Amino acid sequence: NNIYFIIENNINLLILNYNNDYSKITDILFDIITNLLNYNSSLFSLLIKLMIVDQVNFKYTDATINIFYSIIDDNGKLDYNSRYILERYFNPTTILPNHDNIDVSFIDDTFIVKYIQHLIDGKKVDELSKLSLFYSVLLEKSNTIMLNKILLNEDVSMNLTFLLSIIDIPLVPVEEEQFSLNLLPFWNDLVDNLITINNKQYNETLYKLIMIYIKKVSLENYNNNVEFLSFRDDAIELIENMWSLLGNDILYDLLNQLLSMNIEQECYSFENYINITNSLLNFDEKVNFLLAANNCGIISKVVEIMRMVCSSDSNLSIIMVKTLTTFVSNIHKFLND
Repeated sequence: NNIYFIIENNINLLILNYNNDYSKITDILFDIITNLLNYNSSLFSLLIKLMIVDQVNFKYTDATINIFYSIIDDNGKLDYNSRYILERYFNPTTILPNHDNIDVSFIDDTFIVKYIQHLIDGKKVDELSKLSLFYSVLLEKSNTIMLNKILLNEDVSMNLTFLLSIIDIPLVPVEEEQFSLNLLPFWNDLVDNLITINNKQYNETLYKLIMIYIKKVSLENYNNNVEFLSFRDDAIELIENMWSLLGNDILYDLLNQLLSMNIEQECYSFENYINITNSLLNFDEKVNFLLAANNCGIISKVVEIMRMVCSSDSNLSIIMVKTLTTFVSNIHKFLND
């Protein structure tokens, strides 16, 4: 009890004087808080206040998120209502039910938007990475509820829109932001559920999702990072799964853009679209018409880019040549059928 009283006073000290420098005590203080929360969650409301007290520099936000992350995956350490309040801060459209009708009018729904923008502006990569991991654990329960509602044909568009917004961050995936990586399992589950019941109600959402991931998987974002290549493969597999719901419309868009691209100025985009097309290529009558109308000029563009990239022996060039030769092989099979 004495320790609890001391900790409570220290947290209040940080809240009331958050512009002051208390760096000499904060590390050990947060360690003790984490251990105390394993036994008693009554510090929760104070930690929430500490997390949001500074909405300019967000001085203690990362530290409190670390504390919550250390206990969030253990149901016994945080009661349901506390978890609900916590998720409301990070997921204002949470689908978790408010069983006890607790008052949530004090919650600032804009907090998480401001915090993420603060991290983006400062390119605070470590904090963004930890936040994305926290999200994947925090949203596990609500995402499960959301998927069940989709199977029951209930509308969850608003919830999906929020999740789209947190992966559409203008930073390099994997290296600078990991939301698009860590939320891939959820999007795969979503698509699998929609395919199971042949639900096309969310096709507009899926199209937005594809557009986000198309930007993410461009080799412009590759920096000799093997993890990025794994992410790229997984994201394109997700796009391929979505195609089974969306049909060839997305493929027509890709081919039309490929046919109009300036390969010298848009080399990476061209390779990216070709790479995605390799997974989606399904030669129906409209695809045949698009290729024939251009006199299969897309092949000339592919060959020209291969000439450009073969002048270098970098890993990037090897990846691009592999993509382009795979496309030529696909076209070859089509022309010989």
